[in-house]
Amino acid sequence: MTNNEDDFFEFEEEEDKEFNELLSRFENCVNSGEYQFFDSDEILELVDYYSGWMDREMAQKAIELGLKFYPHSPELLLKKAKLLADQNYTLEALKLLHSIESQMVNDPDFYITKGDIYSQMGLSDQAIKEYKKLLALDYPNKSLVYNIIGSEYLMQNKYEDAIYYLKKSVEYEIENNPALYKIYFCYSELNQLEEAIKYYQKIIDEDPFNADAWLYMSFCYYDLKQYEEALESINFAFAINPSDLLIVLKKSDILKELNRYSEAIELLTDTVKKDPQNTYMLNVLAETLLETSDYEKAAYYFHKVLHIHPKDSRSWLGLAKAYIHLSQDSEAIACIQQAVTNSENDPEVELKAGKLYVLMEYYENAQQVLKNLLNKGYDKTEVIVWLCIALEKSGYAVEAFDLVIEQLEVKQNKDVELEYCVAGLLLLYQYRQQGLQMLEKALQKDASKHQIIYEFSPFFEEDLEIQALIEHYDNEK
Repeated sequence: MTNNEDDFFEFEEEEDKEFNELLSRFENCVNSGEYQFFDSDEILELVDYYSGWMDREMAQKAIELGLKFYPHSPELLLKKAKLLADQNYTLEALKLLHSIESQMVNDPDFYITKGDIYSQMGLSDQAIKEYKKLLALDYPNKSLVYNIIGSEYLMQNKYEDAIYYLKKSVEYEIENNPALYKIYFCYSELNQLEEAIKYYQKIIDEDPFNADAWLYMSFCYYDLKQYEEALESINFAFAINPSDLLIVLKKSDILKELNRYSEAIELLTDTVKKDPQNTYMLNVLAETLLETSDYEKAAYYFHKVLHIHPKDSRSWLGLAKAYIHLSQDSEAIACIQQAVTNSENDPEVELKAGKLYVLMEYYENAQQVLKNLLNKGYDKTEVIVWLCIALEKSGYAVEAFDLVIEQLEVKQNKDVELEYCVAGLLLLYQYRQQGLQMLEKALQKDASKHQIIYEFSPFFEEDLEIQALIEHYDNEK
């Protein structure tokens, strides 16, 4: 170690020692109530420390103490405004900011704070106005400012404005910039993925080792269902940064779309070997194995997750599905019940539990879970669809039909899945002409969801007239 390095570490240790003494002095002051004097820099340092650790109570005590010594300090009043905003006292925070604005005209933190508060209140136009003031200042992190402004436009669904500012952010900082993902999202919402590909290609031409550009280019190709091109892009991203889990996940998705499941499983297996405690990746691997009908190995990996995290509802449900296919119904039911118990009334877990009961043909159980969700006010369309299926399978076809019609006509739910349910019921109960008309109406809206009708009868997959209708609209996509 050189003398310079020795000096640097000695300086750091001395700073740490001084701050620990300051911290101890302040906490003794709070606990004992004894008078202690702190200069303004010390107070600001304490506030930043406690705010960084999300200890609002101590941060507030530091601010209150500081304002006793320096009641007109704009820096302390700015910290107080931030704390008020964090506690959702946004109007009080804004009032405080207005009182110190004339003293903070060149302080970037003031405009960031004011913009953040307006954004928190849903006043994006006012937030953007404050953020744009930073561009006139000599603020070093222009990339951050452009990113924030672009994000505000994105939240307003003003995607073209968002793209402009997000691209400006990338001009200032091209590496590890979250704006690169947001640009993909905006182009996706505008149905301009080809333009996004051109943009990422331009970045790659200038910086061939930009893994994010390769990654989000693969997102674009994936959404366009150009899976070979997506794989080529993701392979470059993976070569540059093989430890990035988002890259690994996207590559596994692409491989599965290409029906190259063995490669996807090998990739995921290698990943979990490197990080055997990563329960998210273990779940992804287990679920991929489920897709290949390797139920015993899938169960093995779900068990590994549950050994690490016994209350992981995702794994309990996955394990239940494996047991269902292994014809171990009692074990499957125990897993489903465990998932629901651990979920603390998470409606998504209960919905998945209901769907698994349908898969098992335990229709009464499915009805109980799904009706309970509706009674709690969780009337997501997917709940209605699966409850409709469970009711019909239990012999309550009229109740199933009434449930869906109420959603369509009374509650004005326009989701196409409900129309597929009506089509399935009509076709199943020999109202063929009306059923075909409803099916065509649904196909015109979204042909990709037609498989819902197969839940009512697998024979619809062999019905030539139904299949001709589906293929006609599928080919129009």
